[in-house]
Amino acid sequence: MLILRAMITAANADGHIDDNERQRIYQQVDRFKLSNEDKASLFDELRRPLSLPELVKAVPNSQSAIEVYAASLLAIDRQQANSKGYLGNLATALLLPAELIKAMHTQAEYIDN
Repeated sequence: MLILRAMITAANADGHIDDNERQRIYQQVDRFKLSNEDKASLFDELRRPLSLPELVKAVPNSQSAIEVYAASLLAIDRQQANSKGYLGNLATALLLPAELIKAMHTQAEYIDN
C-alpha cells in the first residue's frame, strides 16, 4: 500500500493527476493482490493524495524509503519542473544518498527505453 500511496503522491506533485499517471497507478493496483477495502482506500487517495510530509512520515525504514522513491520516480513525468522539484524534496526528506538517486534515475531511463 505504501508503494501505491507513494505513486499517487508523486503523480500529484504538480497539483493534479493526469490520465497517463492515473493509468500507471491503475496498472500497479492490478499487479498487487489487494482487498476491495484496500482498493477503495487507494481510490479515495486519488481524490485526496497524501502530502509529501505525510508520505515521509509513513515510511518505516531506509529500505522502504528506497522503494518509495523508486515508485515515485516511475509514477511521474520526470521532465516536468514540478516533478523534478518533488523528487529532490522527497530524496532529501528520505535522507537518500545522491549516488543512489543518480543510479535510480539511470535505471528508470533504461526502463523507459
